[in-house]
Parts: sequence; structure tokens; C-alpha cells
Amino acid sequence: MLASRRTRRLQCSLDDPSRRSLTAAPQDEGGVGGARSISGCWFYILRCTDGSYYTGTSRSDDLETRLSQHNAGLFGGYTAKRLPVTLAYSVHFDRITDAIAYERQVKGWSRAKKEALIRGDFESLQRLSKRSPSTQSS
Repeated sequence: MLASRRTRRLQCSLDDPSRRSLTAAPQDEGGVGGARSISGCWFYILRCTDGSYYTGTSRSDDLETRLSQHNAGLFGGYTAKRLPVTLAYSVHFDRITDAIAYERQVKGWSRAKKEALIRGDFESLQRLSKRSPSTQSS
């Protein structure tokens, strides 16, 4: 059930990496029988059975269906060989282009940074994002 997983709807400024900010936005409620009706798309991180992470985007508003599709092996590739998968993190975007840009960014992150994001530990995420003195160019 999605309600028990870490799910956020964020507005993300992706234009300048040095000034990137994430701010929580209220979830849209409504629809028939109290079901949520959200337009836009999702960025998500799945935890695979081998402990690795898979990042993806979905234009669908139904993450449970997307998770079921991954677990049924419908997408082949990475997750199909590491079943079952569980939803570790998700964030909603209003525009698919923003979700795809965020996915590309997070795919390049270290495991430690992804885990800090999943935990919602933004202090560690910020610390892990800083270059160490030995890797900075002079």
C-alpha cells in the first residue's frame, strides 16, 4: 500500500544545479470515492531484491500499478532480473521533463546519496554533495 511508503510531491528548481531546491507541496485530494487525482508524473526509486536501486519515471498517476508491472517483469531489463522490487521513494512532478531531468541527476548519484534521499535526510544529502578538497579542481 502506497500510504505507508515515503511519497512526496515536490516542486523542484532544476535550472541551476548550485541553487537546486526542493520544497514540499500539498497533495491533491479528491476524485471519486476519495481517490487521489493528480496530474503530472512520478519519479521513483525501487529497491531490488539484491539490495540495488533502480530509478525511473512514470506518466501514470498510479504507482501501485507501475510497481506491479515491474514485479511482473513487464519491462524486462534491470528490474526483471532482480525481483521482487519494492517502492523506496517517489516524488511527483507537474512536468515530465522535470521528472526526467531529476531521474538523470539521481542516476548519477552514489548509493549513499540515494539512501539519504530515501531517508529524507537532506543534511546528509547536502554534505554528500560537496566535493572533497582532493577532488576539487584548482
